[in-house]
Amino acid sequence: MSKVGLSKTLKALHDRGLLTDALVQAPSAIGYSRQVQRAFEQQALYTQTPYGPMLREMEFPAAHSKAKGKRPSMWCISPFALLHQLCIVSAPLFNLIKNAVGGAGTRVLRIVLYFDAVNPGSPLAPHPQQLLQAIYWCFVDLPNWLLRRKDALSCCSLLWETWAKELHGEMSELCKLVRGVFLSAVGQSFHKGITIQCGSESLVIRASFAVFGGREGLTELFGINGASW
Repeated sequence: MSKVGLSKTLKALHDRGLLTDALVQAPSAIGYSRQVQRAFEQQALYTQTPYGPMLREMEFPAAHSKAKGKRPSMWCISPFALLHQLCIVSAPLFNLIKNAVGGAGTRVLRIVLYFDAVNPGSPLAPHPQQLLQAIYWCFVDLPNWLLRRKDALSCCSLLWETWAKELHGEMSELCKLVRGVFLSAVGQSFHKGITIQCGSESLVIRASFAVFGGREGLTELFGINGASW
């Protein structure tokens, strides 16, 4: 690790109150790692924003009869809470979004939802029970230099692919479910607008759905082969 990387790591640990004697007294490197991970997860889980907690639990709709009694929950990162918190700590991001909505602040942004299949096992012999679907999102109206970087995509959720296949509409039902997180007819929605702020400045942004993006995950949705947009 470089000196800059080490300093950022120490600062992140210090900001979360982790540089304590209890942390150093972990019996092993694995124990130390677990304490750090638990502390970061708990902070994210209990962080409160005007739009509720950062992490939310969603119950899947009714599944196929073969999966009756098996109603998994999907944990997702609230896009409203995430965007609110990011703009508070990052003035550059706030200014990028401010420029994207225009001087009058009336431009409606466009949301891209990106699905990516993840195989944590052998690529030559993937295990069906281990396959995952990673779900990301971004505003396509942000500058191209940012959209070309992986950091432009914010994570929404990560779930087992078998769960999606147990839904009535499989991948199409999952896409509908995820789209509802951003553009729900009831409750918080980018259609109605959310408020972001940085320092003493605040801004109301609205957004609409633009397109689904993805790789292997969308082949089942549209019946096509290979990477797709």
